Amino acid sequence: MRIRSALFSFPLLVLNLSTNIFVSPLGNDAADGSKERPVKSFHRAQELARAYPGHADVLFEDGIYYLIKPITMDARDNHCTYRAIHQGKAVISGGCRLDVVWKKRKDGIWKAQYQSSMPKQSAPIKPDMLFINGQAKRMARYPNLRKDRPSPIYGCFDFSEQGSTTAENPLDSARVMSWANPKGAYLHGLHNYQWGDMHWVVSERDGTMLISEGGWQNNRPAPIHPVFRYIENIREELDEPGEWYYDVHDRELLYIPEEGEDMKRALVETPLFSSIINIRGTRESMARDIRLSGFTFRHTRRMFMENKDRLNRSDWTIWRGGTISLENAEDCVIEDCDFDQVGSNAVFCNNYNSDHLFRGLYIFEAGANGVCFVGDTACVRNALFDYNDKGTDCTDFTLGPKSDNYPRHCRVEECLIVHTGRTEKQTAGVQISMSQGITVSHCSIYDMPRAGINISEGCFGGHVIEHCDVFNTVLETGDNGSFNSWGRDRYWNANLDESQANVQAHPGRENLDMLERNVLNHNRWRCDHGFDVDLDDGSSNYLITNNLLLSTGLKLREGYHRKVINNVIVPGTVNLHVWYDRSDDVIMHNIVCQPYKTIGMDWAKHQTPKWGECIDRNFHAYIPNEAEAYLEHGCDSNSVYGAAHFIAPEKGDFRVADDSKALQTGFKNFSMDDFGVQIPRLKAIARVPEFPKPVEPEEKEEPIQSEVQRIEIDGVRYTFVTGQGMSAYGQEFSTKGFAVSVLTKNPLSSHGVKHGDLLIRINGVELVDITTLQLMLKAEIKEIELVRDFKRRVIS
Repeated sequence: MRIRSALFSFPLLVLNLSTNIFVSPLGNDAADGSKERPVKSFHRAQELARAYPGHADVLFEDGIYYLIKPITMDARDNHCTYRAIHQGKAVISGGCRLDVVWKKRKDGIWKAQYQSSMPKQSAPIKPDMLFINGQAKRMARYPNLRKDRPSPIYGCFDFSEQGSTTAENPLDSARVMSWANPKGAYLHGLHNYQWGDMHWVVSERDGTMLISEGGWQNNRPAPIHPVFRYIENIREELDEPGEWYYDVHDRELLYIPEEGEDMKRALVETPLFSSIINIRGTRESMARDIRLSGFTFRHTRRMFMENKDRLNRSDWTIWRGGTISLENAEDCVIEDCDFDQVGSNAVFCNNYNSDHLFRGLYIFEAGANGVCFVGDTACVRNALFDYNDKGTDCTDFTLGPKSDNYPRHCRVEECLIVHTGRTEKQTAGVQISMSQGITVSHCSIYDMPRAGINISEGCFGGHVIEHCDVFNTVLETGDNGSFNSWGRDRYWNANLDESQANVQAHPGRENLDMLERNVLNHNRWRCDHGFDVDLDDGSSNYLITNNLLLSTGLKLREGYHRKVINNVIVPGTVNLHVWYDRSDDVIMHNIVCQPYKTIGMDWAKHQTPKWGECIDRNFHAYIPNEAEAYLEHGCDSNSVYGAAHFIAPEKGDFRVADDSKALQTGFKNFSMDDFGVQIPRLKAIARVPEFPKPVEPEEKEEPIQSEVQRIEIDGVRYTFVTGQGMSAYGQEFSTKGFAVSVLTKNPLSSHGVKHGDLLIRINGVELVDITTLQLMLKAEIKEIELVRDFKRRVIS
């Protein structure tokens, strides 16, 4: 936070320019706002606060405050505080209570026609979400939630069904024909490669086909996933307890109660608005020093069909709004607030914002993101939006942005952000795009469909992620990490040769969009369906130090100037994917528990065989096979191998004992007991990750064998790739194939195969192992299916 000092002070004159205004659900808006005569509504309290010449402290008694419209704050609200007297007990609702008279039908479905509790509400409200006794219920849907086994994807699929032909299909023609009127239904589906999701609204049915609009919610367009999808808001699919449907024609609300629900006494609520509070100044008159404290925010609408704004060349689109949104604002504070099942983003900083503090927030089961910082795409020089746009088209080599219309110097600290992305899957606990100097500190983030923390591009750097605990991520998607970043900036192309040529032709071009480096310091990460930390496509200028990575490890895809120093990676390793020549990367003083996993590191004939600037003085907690020394690439000539002697890994303490050889490499222990949220009310309910049990090798053990399967045939090295290695080629992790590295000659050049290609099939036969590859290379080759520049193609 910036500290402003007065130019003059008058110690003998004390002016009390502050007042208290009281609000109560039992108050009266004709009252004066005193403690004895509180007002009833937020809007009336705001009017009184604005009328006061000094600082107003607006205090809310316990209860639910249903807004008649969203609250807008601007410079007239500067230096005002709005706070709950008791933390979490004053609920600010963007919805209304429905006055419902239920009748039970013979089939167990309860029906009701209702009126809103909102004054002057003439037209019937069409619910987007339905809350019964404070809990969000499900629209009637197919497939239903599974209750027999864990099914993370949409609650009805797991990853083992990736290629299933028997999975429940909401677009099955017979099922579509069974729906009398699917107009208004929502189809949700993952991206074909599981890089997020997409949504459609159905306008009509044409025979067995649904006519719909949508699919724009992903910046890497692709077909809907053939398995991972579901449809909701279908009358005929109302068949499970906890599901509801609103019949627009008959104006009837239908619901199947869950066990123990007394519908005659139930509180029924629905959202009306997409936002609750909009703090919005102008560039000439900033909203400044506004504080919101201690509230619970509920009942905002889902906004997935308005998620249209493309964020440069990242995989993201976004809706620029939230339960609380801020723009042209400075020095605002949101503290100790709960965001309870809100429909979309919880907090959104749009375009210019500076020096805000978001502290002690508990965000749970939000429909989209937790906290977002997103700048104006117009402030990016040579802004490109499509993944395949070329950095070679860059004509502006000026350092930094074109304007200051972006968030900067804000802090997110001591927050608990869990189970967000309930509707939208290309989301994160904290999302940062086109911003500078954002700090995320002591946050616990888990149970995420995709990344816990995401940085969309290099614009404009200076972010610090510190002391966070991020785990159980990428639960419903693929090829991402607990921390994920891209760096598809002005220098970057999907074509590796062109990207490297851009930097060689214009040294320093990789730094044009990044004003400062990003820092990941002293965090704990775990991602079992992706990478613990994933620095993808061009991510550059990172310092990664004193982090504990508890699963698959760290991925470094092409980029420049990454410093990875003094981290513990157990049971994983560093994944090296398609590095540029002379990348200036440094990997030193780390503990890793497996050999490095390399993909495409020989994608081009490097001018130098050395990888990066320095990979050395690391501790490898295994007994290596001699072939894994990486000496030919200038790596690990001074590294040490053996047992790490972790102190108490079963308790999450991966410091090493005083007799550990790891200390000989320059590795230094760091604290293991202060990751994540520390304030008592949130720490008491925050979970921690499961801790892996490391295998401590004995010196007498046989050397560990590399997992890499490769063979050299007629001057070409073929390396088997599957699983997470497919991240380097942009393919599903279930894909299998062989990477082609031309050593001396290329007998497949006559068939159009190039160095760096990934062979998938020959003559229609999938290349699932070395034996199959050898057999097919001996056959008469008529057709080859391969991947080049992330695209599948067939050549003959």
